[in-house]
Formats: sequence, C-alpha cells, structure tokens
Amino acid sequence: MITIPEYATEEQIKDVEALLQITGNPPTLEQMWACMDFVWDSLGCNNQDLDWERIGKFYDHPVWLLNGLFIEQHNLSMENRDAFASEIKKLSSARVADFGGGYGSLARMIAKLCPETEVHVIEPHPSSVGLELAKGIKNFSYISQLEGEYDVIIATDVFEHVTDPLAEVEKVSANLKLGGIGLFANCFFPVIKCHLPSVFHFRYSFHTILEKMGLSYVGPVKYGHFYKKTRDVKVTGYCRLLEFLSTKAFRFLRTANVRPR
Repeated sequence: MITIPEYATEEQIKDVEALLQITGNPPTLEQMWACMDFVWDSLGCNNQDLDWERIGKFYDHPVWLLNGLFIEQHNLSMENRDAFASEIKKLSSARVADFGGGYGSLARMIAKLCPETEVHVIEPHPSSVGLELAKGIKNFSYISQLEGEYDVIIATDVFEHVTDPLAEVEKVSANLKLGGIGLFANCFFPVIKCHLPSVFHFRYSFHTILEKMGLSYVGPVKYGHFYKKTRDVKVTGYCRLLEFLSTKAFRFLRTANVRPR
C-alpha cells in the first residue's frame, strides 16, 4: 500500500490520489507503467516526434512522485537497489553521484550505508518530497549538475530517455575520476512510452561501444553493469560507426529474437 508522506503539499496529495484512483493502491508494476503512459499521452507527447516542451512537463508531472513512492514498496525494485547499494559500499568511495536519481531512494540508501561518503543526486526535476527527505541525511544532497570528480557515478534508467546516450555517457564520465566506477542500468525496451525507440538498438551494442569509448566492462549486478574508466571517455568517429552499424543490425537481431548480453 502506498502512503503519501505527510509533508507532501495538498496539491501533490490530490494529484497522487487521483492517479491511484486510476491504478488502484498499490499498483502493480504494469499498472504503474500504464499510468505513466496515460500521463505521457495526456500531455501530447510522442516518442517518434519529440516536443521537448511537452516532454519537460511530463518529467515535472506528479506521476514521478508516485513512481518514487511506488519503488519504495515494490519488492523487486528495492531488491535491485539493495544490491546496487551493497556493491557500492564495498568500493569505500569518498564521493558518489546518482545522475538522474529522481526521488532519491537509491542515493539515500547509499548515504545511510556509507556515512563517510558524500552522496549527490543530480536531478533537474526533484520533487519537494524528495528534497524534504534529504534534509535529515548529512552526507546527502540534491544538486543540479555534477560538481568535481566522483569515485562512482550511477545512472539507472536514464540513457533510454535521451536521444544520444553516447554523448550523455561522455558528458557524465567527464566527472568520473580515472579508475572510477560507473554503474549504468538501462532498459532499452518499449516498456513505457518515454523510452525512446531510436535508442533501443543499444540493448545489443552498449557494452561494446562503451569499451571503445574508454569504459572497461567490469561485470553485472542485477540488471545493472559496472564499468571502469581507463582513459578519457570520448565518442570517437569509430564509436559513431559502431552506433550506425548497431542501428542497421537491430532489425535482424530483434526479428531473430537474439538475447542481449
């Protein structure tokens, strides 16, 4: 059962309760996805014809507050975050950033597990509830952009929402120290409409291209993957060629039902 925090505003409570009337309380994962698609459609968003003004309104919508509340009562979502946080604790990092960390569930878990670690959530659309939850954790804060070098940068469920994931990886990795670890967990599949079809081909090629960019593959954890920065991370012409080939191969790999590695 989803309980709305007492420090949510009256408007947030009203909006979340209205959404829960659509999904039921608690919603299933599939009902949560359907609710997000309902909001996407109601705002006139289209993943084939991108209108970033409309899409910005989507990412500011209270459905993302509901999504954060949903995650914290959804067993599989919390199992994944527990695993991520436990692995990051083993790294004994001084600074960790959760890029696009939303409601902040994972970052708060890391901050509590690692009290000596400075933890930032890099989030352009933070909810006031998420900001309120951050107030009681001394080593945890929301900021609008990456600042300085980090030992670990996390990006979970981020790159499937952007038109150029490789450029975004390069941008994020500029603030990752040499030898630092990136934890990237992607869903290059059409489970919700805000996942952009133009990047679905990366389900087959992301590891390979990131290796060529300067991020050595370390290994999996749940649905995420660890990478180690071995040099300056750059999207080279060769990387763009691999991307082009990936788009061309995608139709055949998908039709043949090839399993991504």
